[in-house]
Amino acid sequence: MQSDLSNDDWGKLDGLEGLPLEIIFDIYHQLDVQSIFSLAQVNTLFHGLLKRHKAAILLPVLQREFSPFPELLQVFTASDHDIVKYGDTFQPRRVVFRRFPGDMTGVTLSRGGIQHNQSGLPEHATLTKLTDGGKPVRTSSLPSPRSVTIVDRDLGRLLKYCLVARRWEKLFPQLHWFTTPEDCRQLSAAEKHKLRRALYRWWLYAFYFHGELPRPRSGQPEPFVNDVRTSHMRLYPTCELMEIRDLFMSMKNLVRHYIYPNLEQNLDPIDNSSPLETMIETSIRERIVDTYAKLDPGDLMFYFENLFNYPRKRLVTDVNLKHPAFSQDQESLVAAVQAAADERPWLYDTPDLSTTGGIVDTGDDKVDERLSRDGSNDGSIPPPGAFRRPRGNWAPPGDDGRSLTERNHLHG
Repeated sequence: MQSDLSNDDWGKLDGLEGLPLEIIFDIYHQLDVQSIFSLAQVNTLFHGLLKRHKAAILLPVLQREFSPFPELLQVFTASDHDIVKYGDTFQPRRVVFRRFPGDMTGVTLSRGGIQHNQSGLPEHATLTKLTDGGKPVRTSSLPSPRSVTIVDRDLGRLLKYCLVARRWEKLFPQLHWFTTPEDCRQLSAAEKHKLRRALYRWWLYAFYFHGELPRPRSGQPEPFVNDVRTSHMRLYPTCELMEIRDLFMSMKNLVRHYIYPNLEQNLDPIDNSSPLETMIETSIRERIVDTYAKLDPGDLMFYFENLFNYPRKRLVTDVNLKHPAFSQDQESLVAAVQAAADERPWLYDTPDLSTTGGIVDTGDDKVDERLSRDGSNDGSIPPPGAFRRPRGNWAPPGDDGRSLTERNHLHG
């Protein structure tokens, strides 16, 4: 049988080079991020298209794959001027993408302001109008959200944030079912959405209140106290607060069993310690865990993936070089979540808040739907609560594990 193709036609991509860009872009938009870059390596045609039209190809995919994308953009564009300028009434920024130099309008990727989402819905369906009991909320007292811009050269750094989120999607089931590995499974699409939402909010909190920025007050967050950390948590409904706590407590398993104490802990000889000595030892190790829990998701993922390159001594040195004030305090996110929940009088009769929400679906249909929309519209205390003075300004000191490392080294 004789082929209809001449020798000059062999190797040509008939039908692809002649397609309109809109159709080729639509092909790209059906892929995930990894497949897009794999396709770009096929030939010069797809490589050139991705290089020249990176934003038009990637942004729709990122919005779909890493929803809620506006909250990831808040992490990406976070600045130390946010809290200084807006204080207790900080609002998410308006993020605009400039397509070319001199683009005056741009493409709005995040509208800014306080947006209340409905759990598990896609991003484009969750940008609903703020309401309180069916009535429009007064927004005159809220500051206008600050606008920031990103350009094409920022997409490379943004992709690194997306890569961290994807790695946490794979790691979280292992941490969540750490004590019952036989129940471990992959997350559903709705569960991944809740995981990413909690991850972005933890990441943003870590930047503002666990990093090198000054703390709003020296003490831990308390209910009914004027503290921007608690105000940050008041914005979120109870169900979403429990998602944050679910992720954060699972993250502590990562620190406790993998990062610090490292695998060397399992090689320590079993001694005949008294119950008091065992309790003190456990308290020291938990204090170390609560200190290393201040690291953001990117740092924790780096140390986990390079676990065997960072034994205890090198880990302590490296963390202190990156964060000079690392051991001054412990994490405060759990206290901020609990403080925001304690201010809500409708939760007083709920003995176990973990039953009101979480990342993993339990199949329980008895969860009150009102708890998915009971967040504060402006970060204020829900009525009839009122501000009160803090009980004190003391906060538990941090512990980077240096003394424990040196002690074990001497005993070894």
